[in-house]
Amino acid sequence: MIDDIVDTYGSSIKKDIVDNKETVMDNYNYLKSLNVISVDEIFTRYIIMFLDEDFKKKINDLILKLGEDYIEKIEEDLSIFDRMI
Repeated sequence: MIDDIVDTYGSSIKKDIVDNKETVMDNYNYLKSLNVISVDEIFTRYIIMFLDEDFKKKINDLILKLGEDYIEKIEEDLSIFDRMI
C-alpha cells in the first residue's frame, strides 16, 4: 500500500506519514469505525486528507451532507473525497 502511495505522491510523502503517524492512524481508524468498507482504497488514493488534523470534522460534515445512507454513497463514488483535499 505504501509503495502505491509513494508512486502517486512521491517519496516525500513517506516522511509526512511517519512524522504524522498518530494523526494518520487516528484518522484511518476513525473512518474504519464508521464501517466504511473501502478505507484502504480511500487511504491509498487520498493520503493527504489523512494528514489533516481537521479530518474528523470534515468527515462528519460530509456525512451530514450525504445523509443516512452515507456508506453506500461513499462506496459508490470515492471521488467525493476529491473535495476534501
